Amino acid sequence: MTEWSSIFVVVLQGAPEDAEELELVDLALELGHFTRKPVVVDLYDVGFFTAELLCALLRPARQGWDLPWLVGPLSATTRHRLEITGTVGAFSVFDSLPEAEIYARNL
Repeated sequence: MTEWSSIFVVVLQGAPEDAEELELVDLALELGHFTRKPVVVDLYDVGFFTAELLCALLRPARQGWDLPWLVGPLSATTRHRLEITGTVGAFSVFDSLPEAEIYARNL
């Protein structure tokens, strides 16, 4: 996790899927929410995008919070998972962290 001037960044790697890893994702998203900055999840190094990870990324909406923004470029499997579940339109997706930062500054 890192905090940029306009965004809170959560960097994920590999394929977070076990309970401990997903709990850390939940905690990072919660911490980001309380910064009052857009939470951006960097998925560049996520090799396999699991259903459990998707659920973790959707969880903030169940608490009435904004969904995190996603940054890639997204792998083909990640984009496919988002498309087949119909959730691709629920997230703001950016090609890079600087692109997300610029967008956040202009809000």
